Amino acid sequence: MAARRSSWRFPVVAFVIWRLVQGVTLVAMGGSALPSLSEWDGEWFARVLRHGYVPVRGSYQPTAFFPLLPWTTRGVQFVVRSELLAATLVTSVAALGAVAAVYGITRRWRGEATARVAVVVLLVFPTSLYLWQFYSEGLFVALSAGALLAQERGRPALAGAVAAGAALTRLPAVLLVAALLAGHLQRRRRLEQSMLWYGLGVVGLAPLMVAQALQAGSGLAFASAGRAWGRQPSSPWRPIATAVGAFVRGQAAGYLGLPLDLLAAFLLLAAVVLIFRRTWPWSARTLLATSVAVLLCSGLLTSMSRYALTAWPAFPVVADRLVVAPRRVQVVLVVASLFVSLFVLRAWADRTFVA
Repeated sequence: MAARRSSWRFPVVAFVIWRLVQGVTLVAMGGSALPSLSEWDGEWFARVLRHGYVPVRGSYQPTAFFPLLPWTTRGVQFVVRSELLAATLVTSVAALGAVAAVYGITRRWRGEATARVAVVVLLVFPTSLYLWQFYSEGLFVALSAGALLAQERGRPALAGAVAAGAALTRLPAVLLVAALLAGHLQRRRRLEQSMLWYGLGVVGLAPLMVAQALQAGSGLAFASAGRAWGRQPSSPWRPIATAVGAFVRGQAAGYLGLPLDLLAAFLLLAAVVLIFRRTWPWSARTLLATSVAVLLCSGLLTSMSRYALTAWPAFPVVADRLVVAPRRVQVVLVVASLFVSLFVLRAWADRTFVA
């Protein structure tokens, strides 16, 4: 038992070091070590926090942003009486939860060594700063990985309840239901009444629908709100072809986002191939494959390097290969990722990461 408690120190210590290093680096570059409520999508989540889903002028609407992050922040704000402090507490706890949950589920899947490497891969990923910004990625990873971990421990009711929370972070969270069903069938080899608990991952959308019906006039406003940003169903190769065309025409010059987004897309595709070439639980396979499919069929690659975090089973898959890789390969990949991370942090501090 003591050894088990000791093993959990690794993700906690790794999280603290990562958070301090990123915070100090951002401050040194002229940025802020605190989550921003005025940067890009963070401003939209802040609007939901302050005004709910009241419509605004223009085609861009807050209904595209799911409410668990702002709602949780509002509850914490009621206690601490500070919006920024509440946002910092919520995003920090969510990020720590994400790291711990990925560590926990990977340890169940592949053992201690791979779990530790998965944590390192997640934290050194160039866009890991989104885990503690005022964005929903941290909450999504924490809850979706937590739901799979609850299922692995034979607690379907808890898995369903956590999946319901995930449904209030991002729409692709409904894919978690399919992953939970696949994992349950693989472990139990039969249909059981307890599987009904996983349906909470869809039922969890109900509070969102009620809020948007009352405040925005339509309980399904979230389903089409992303079109204003150019997100709509497409073939999976269309966004990649568009991004490659931008490179050929020289439209990607000076824009850090597009190269990272294209690289993230290829890395995710590679992870999908790897997860089916080796023995992995069907819960992991289902969640990764469906998540990548949704990302690639959204019409464009914009922010793919950020959304790659939501396809988090890719990190354990990469870690599983790195554990057996030569030490020099491990070092080169980690150093390269950290090097790219410096450019991402620089661009974030300069407000130039998003074109």
